[in-house]
Amino acid sequence: MLTIDVPTNAYSTFTIANAIGQEVMHQPISAASTRLDVAALAPGVYTLTLRGESGVRVEKWTKW
Repeated sequence: MLTIDVPTNAYSTFTIANAIGQEVMHQPISAASTRLDVAALAPGVYTLTLRGESGVRVEKWTKW
């Protein structure tokens, strides 16, 4: 599981992309804490992009 914790209403959507830029997950953020089931994703480096009223925030993370 991956948990995204953001200030309420700061971001409205997120996208997860793999190391070659392919979008593998995209959905709206409906709460300050969102849990994602990433079990189906292959191990590797991913980019999490948050978009909303606070702008755009990009974070990298590694799934082992």
